[in-house]
Amino acid sequence: MSPAIEDDIEHLVPSGKITWMFTDYSGDLPFADHKTPGELDDVTGLGIAVHIDTNGAAPGRCAATVRLSLHMT
Repeated sequence: MSPAIEDDIEHLVPSGKITWMFTDYSGDLPFADHKTPGELDDVTGLGIAVHIDTNGAAPGRCAATVRLSLHMT
C-alpha cells in the first residue's frame, strides 16, 4: 500500500475511527512480505483486529496485490 494510505491509517487508528482491517494478499503471503518488507509487520502492529486472506494461489493474480477493507466508525 502507498505510504500516504499507511499514514492515513496510522492516524485514524488511535482515534478509534478504524477498529478492524481486512487484507487480501491474493496468493503467496511470504512473497508479498519479501516484495514489500515490513508491510505485514505494520499492519499487524496497529493494535486492531486484522483478517489476512490469501485466497490460495489463484492463477493470473499478482501475489503482492493488497486490497483493504477498513471498518470506520
